[in-house]
Amino acid sequence: MNHFVVADRQRVCLNTCVGFFLVLCNGVTSSAAPPTTTLRQAIPLETQLREADPLYLAEQSRLRGDARRGALVFYKSAANCVSCHGDDSSASPLGPPIAQLGKDLTDEYLVDALLRPSKHIREGYETYSVLTVDGEVFKGMLVKQDDAAITMRLGQTPEKDFTLSRDLIEVMKKDEQSMMPAGLMKSIKTQREFLDLLRYLMSVVRGGKSAEEELRPSPDQLLVKDDSVNLDHAGIIRSLRSRDVSEGESLFRGDCANCHGMDGKRPALPTARAFSSQELKFGADPYKMFMTLTKGNGLMGPMTYLTPHQRYQVVHYIRETLMKDQNPGYEPVSDAYLDSLPKGTEDGKRFEIQQRDFGLALGSQLRRDYPSVLTLPLGELTVSYNLHAMDLADVWAGGFLDLSETQHQRPRGEGTANPDGMTVAGLAAWHWGHDGELDYSREGCLPRGPLPPKWMDYHGYYTLDDEVVLSYQIDGREVLERAVAIDSRTLSHELWIGPGDALVLSVGKGPAEANDWKVDQETGLASLQSSDAQNHSFTAASVAGKSHDVSWELASEQRLKLTIPADRSARSLRVTVGVGDADQELAAFKALAKNTLKEPVADLSSLLERPSSKLAPQRWPGEITTAGTLGLEQDGYALDTLTRPDSTPWNTWFRTTSLDFFDDGRMAIATHGGDVWIVSGIDETLDELRWKRYAAGLYEPFGVKVVDGDVFVTCKDRLVRLHDRDGNGEADFYESFNADTDVSTNFHAFNFDLQTDSEGNFYYAKSGHGADFALPGAVWRVSKDGKEREVVCTGFRTPNGLGTLPGGRITVSDNQGQWTPASKVSIAKPGTFHGWVPTYSIPDKWEPDGGKIDIKKVVAPDTFEQPLVWMPQAFDNSSGGQIWVEDDRFGPLSNHLLHTSFGKGWMSMMMIQEVGETVQAAIVKLPFDFSTGIMRGRVNPHDGQVYATGLQGWNGGGRFGLDDGGVQRLRYTGTPPKMITDARVVAGGLELDLNFPVNAESVLERDAVSIVQWDYLWSKAYGSDQYIPGTAESDDPKIGTETLVPQSVQVNPVPGEPGSSRLRLNLPTLGPVDQLQLQLRIQADDGEAFEEEVYWTIHVVPSSDPR
Repeated sequence: MNHFVVADRQRVCLNTCVGFFLVLCNGVTSSAAPPTTTLRQAIPLETQLREADPLYLAEQSRLRGDARRGALVFYKSAANCVSCHGDDSSASPLGPPIAQLGKDLTDEYLVDALLRPSKHIREGYETYSVLTVDGEVFKGMLVKQDDAAITMRLGQTPEKDFTLSRDLIEVMKKDEQSMMPAGLMKSIKTQREFLDLLRYLMSVVRGGKSAEEELRPSPDQLLVKDDSVNLDHAGIIRSLRSRDVSEGESLFRGDCANCHGMDGKRPALPTARAFSSQELKFGADPYKMFMTLTKGNGLMGPMTYLTPHQRYQVVHYIRETLMKDQNPGYEPVSDAYLDSLPKGTEDGKRFEIQQRDFGLALGSQLRRDYPSVLTLPLGELTVSYNLHAMDLADVWAGGFLDLSETQHQRPRGEGTANPDGMTVAGLAAWHWGHDGELDYSREGCLPRGPLPPKWMDYHGYYTLDDEVVLSYQIDGREVLERAVAIDSRTLSHELWIGPGDALVLSVGKGPAEANDWKVDQETGLASLQSSDAQNHSFTAASVAGKSHDVSWELASEQRLKLTIPADRSARSLRVTVGVGDADQELAAFKALAKNTLKEPVADLSSLLERPSSKLAPQRWPGEITTAGTLGLEQDGYALDTLTRPDSTPWNTWFRTTSLDFFDDGRMAIATHGGDVWIVSGIDETLDELRWKRYAAGLYEPFGVKVVDGDVFVTCKDRLVRLHDRDGNGEADFYESFNADTDVSTNFHAFNFDLQTDSEGNFYYAKSGHGADFALPGAVWRVSKDGKEREVVCTGFRTPNGLGTLPGGRITVSDNQGQWTPASKVSIAKPGTFHGWVPTYSIPDKWEPDGGKIDIKKVVAPDTFEQPLVWMPQAFDNSSGGQIWVEDDRFGPLSNHLLHTSFGKGWMSMMMIQEVGETVQAAIVKLPFDFSTGIMRGRVNPHDGQVYATGLQGWNGGGRFGLDDGGVQRLRYTGTPPKMITDARVVAGGLELDLNFPVNAESVLERDAVSIVQWDYLWSKAYGSDQYIPGTAESDDPKIGTETLVPQSVQVNPVPGEPGSSRLRLNLPTLGPVDQLQLQLRIQADDGEAFEEEVYWTIHVVPSSDPR
């Protein structure tokens, strides 16, 4: 290889040297231009479709597409195909009805019709451009012509033909472009939508009018719901601020720009308006523009998938950015105008409440009173157990839970689960005592955690047919409990109590004014009734079963106290509690109690010992089948999609959170709403995925790990191990594997992820921000058997994700916020503090240690554990977890740590370097836009590929258009992509290894290498500005970035790796820095351009190169 020296960009060739060496210049410059986007972007779907073989797309459409779903795309998507290509009665005159196109059209023709509409322009639908003698230009279809005039149908007014005298025509010519724009398929969001639309097109073209009628969506499916009724239009418009302009811009870029163009001046669709200059046909004031988005008009379809408030944000962006001071039709908003708008009370943010099935029980908080409850719908009554004490938190008649402000109904869901009914106070006083006392001392107990194990140990619950059996221990005695609602005022508790010491129990509470206490020894009935002539309200209770030696006592606060004596063997009891207001109701309860004495009491222990060969009926029978789609990428890596079910009999909201795999390749995946599903059929084709509901009602599961065939789940209040004891394909024992010791009620107090180390210990992370947690965010270790737990490290704001490195070291991410200057990935070293300090709160929602910490007196430590790598907001505004890949089937990304972004829906490759005891890393974004924010990723042992899942919900500032959930596979195609395979800091510079031969000439270009660096400031402020390195914590901090220019660049082969290249950037002034951004713009020897961007965090520069 020749050796080139470049001085002042003049090249001299020196022969017989072993490398490529550029002398550039030496220097440092300062600027203030932090990155706002990343260098490499994913290839847009529309581009991928256009580059794909049309016959392959047609084949995939037949295999995976669905004509009925495609009909909905045709009629209701933003592409609004029906406006131009519907049947004779509904179509615009701009396009031919597809049922009349002719059965002889080829598959390739139909694919081109969608992706390259100008390739085959149908006769009679050609586009003409006309220049008049006055200089005006008209563009449209030629309807008719004669010697005197022509009649045109203009794209922007297709409903009205336009006639022009030939005397006024200077030039008329036929265009080569169709009226249908080539980029219209940009409005199609997924490959599946395209394949469905193509399948519909193929079906109707080949099947004609009859196929069109058969596939036409029902009136209900086509109904556009008018959600503008009762909106406070004036209030919404008055409330719009600069933040709404930004939100509206994101929405506009995601949808509207496909037709109207990005700048408001050059519409991509001839029929679309230019907001900056053209008159808006249906009104330019906010309300009329809003109604156009709401109901649709002309060729524009309704945008009802946006909330009313979001539609107003789009309008606000268009008016304030694209129209104001540009469009003469812009209409300012005045008080008189606002007063004239329709009146209403709603803010346009409301979501329609969905009725969902949560199984037999749902874990949640209850109000802001109880951080960990299990709520059971029992028919006429709902009971909610406080899992920290195994007492009843509440009992109510009416509905189940009001979840309208929670994650079960809203993407963000900041509210709490609340009773949806009237409390039955007398029944809600079911409370265990301890050490013989109902009023035991709570001194030394956890403020937001379970009681000490000597008093209470919750094991979990069993599902027994359509009922729940709770399993726990009280004062050392094993207890099984099944609650049964007799009616809206009567509750029965069936108990199996193992041998042990005496127990005391408050079974209910009498009316405050009641004073008539009676115990019937014969029937075992106790009652407390008011003796007032006008008030006969009461609470009564009875005991049946092995009730010998049990005794009743009226305790303080009107409680009905039951004492269960010490036993050498187990006993089964039925305790029935009722309330009422009249003597006849008490008489009825006594009759009920007398009858129950004759009925056998179930031995719950025996019932649970169902032979494993006897399968219980499935609660959620059957499987739901979907067809995935394969990424269109041919080289490197392809991004496949595992299609989620569109609907289920239980109205599941598939906001996926976490996943893992069984050894046979089946996937266990959790949803934010509390489900776990088992997915089988995951093979190379993904053409028959089978989804089986396995568990439900879990409390916000954000981590899944499969160990020895069992599914473990990280919930907000505990780690749960799911058991399928009878092998019927559904979990029937929800084991409390390890209870969290500090559980908050606030929505943001998340428990994240679930990883294991080489010894089988479990790890998960807890938020500091938004939590009542006494510690400032932490990573926890739980022993392999679930019996022990300990804090590994602290100081995390919102650590949404962990990873496991070879050897068992745990990585943990965090995202920008207070005391967290940027998103980052760290190693969870035992005993370390990672930076987040509890110096703020939102009273009545969350306060550090429940308000016991005086946040005004908290003093931040002098320093904190530095991360492997920092990442700017443009790269990752909210981090997910990490995945270590060591399966060679995954290609060149194997043996790297992959990092995921919840905020951006991206995946990145980390390159970790150890310099002595110091660990630092560089990170490179992979060029894929995942469909949703990624929280978790795993390697499937069956195929060695990486699967990722996540959701969208509380991601302010992230990438627009992320779905509410999703599952995708990053698959190696077998052809290595050109990529950086390693990066390291070396003595006096940086080194990059690339897996292809670099073209020497390309490194000569002026922009071939660019380097910018900056520091962050660790403070209580939200995030950080970018600072000139070394100044952030000085007396004279300087905001800005610093540009580094390599003194020279060397290009050499990578030893032992033929065909690879090593770039050495000589930077004599290089030193420790929080963030270094390096951009490469070079070429390979084969002439292909290569661009890449590397972000580095440098803690130490080695004094010498490694040997």
